Amino acid sequence: MRILFLNNCPTDLLWSEWLEKKSPGQHLWGVNHLFEHGIYVDVLPYSKYEFLKKISNKIKLLGDLDQQLRTIPHLSKYDAVYCGCQHDTLVLGLMKRLGLIRVPIAIIVHHCIKPIFRNKLLFNLFYSSNDKFICLNEIVRHQLIDDFHISPEKVTMLEWGVDTDFYDLDTDKISPQETPFIITAGRTLRDFNTLVEAFTNSPYHLKIYCTEDAEPTIENIPPNVNIYSQKKLISSREILPEYQKSFAIAVPMLEKKEQLIGLTSLLDGMAVGKPIIMTRNQLVNIDIEKENIGIWVEPGDVQGWKNAIAYLFEHPEEAKAMGKRAKKLCETKYNTRIFATKLACVLNDIPTKKITIPSV
Repeated sequence: MRILFLNNCPTDLLWSEWLEKKSPGQHLWGVNHLFEHGIYVDVLPYSKYEFLKKISNKIKLLGDLDQQLRTIPHLSKYDAVYCGCQHDTLVLGLMKRLGLIRVPIAIIVHHCIKPIFRNKLLFNLFYSSNDKFICLNEIVRHQLIDDFHISPEKVTMLEWGVDTDFYDLDTDKISPQETPFIITAGRTLRDFNTLVEAFTNSPYHLKIYCTEDAEPTIENIPPNVNIYSQKKLISSREILPEYQKSFAIAVPMLEKKEQLIGLTSLLDGMAVGKPIIMTRNQLVNIDIEKENIGIWVEPGDVQGWKNAIAYLFEHPEEAKAMGKRAKKLCETKYNTRIFATKLACVLNDIPTKKITIPSV
């Protein structure tokens, strides 16, 4: 089986960085391990025609025109198209719906469908012709089946995971930190303001790694909070030693009920064996309290953050045990090889014959 992979970022660059051990492999969405299962992958270069990218950014319903239009002439060479972003293949979906192409399409679905497809007519035109919907959480899976009437055979739930090999640093070579600290890193929809407020008049220490546009905006940053910002987010390889030295990982997020956010940071923290404090997000499918690897905090809850931070520092042995359980979960369940194995089953399950598409 040969597939063509599309994504909303330069996968060819990420693949090179993964081979050079500069970055983890989870954002390759399993394609780097599919050859182990007899599936061969060609990665479409992310960008060629900038004007098409600009049109796509303005008209979301078109998906990524740059990638899709470059894909069309080569579709006959592939058994399927696989996309790591749920909205990048919308024109291909429309063409498939109209009978203009027949190649099977499988997509990763991160977020709720309704923000873009509140109109079911548009959903049926652009989306229903996908052959496999690979969901990262049960809420989205049920939404596709119950609200949009997609056949359960076309919808599957896969647990995303980390490249555990990347996180296995020799901790003996990491110099100990004099003062224990909590670390947080990220850019998208981060609620650093609430987290900083929780550290005001606190005996504990916080490090924030972020982009300049995501910096906390509150005045009078307390002296126990250090902010490291730059134009681009610090690389995974650079921040990994800081994760390893930290006492715990914080994932503060804004309230976005229809968007899956914070999962990458959560898995990073789990992979290095640290307890997690995280803003609750209904689309994060890992229940950190049920798994006993961390503490949930409600959106915007400063006191909740204070309580969670104090609890971990006051119970260091329990915090350490949480971290060990978190790392074990990555080794046994949430990792890229397990994800790729299950992904291969999904792709091999795609029918080769023409799919019957329901009428609009």
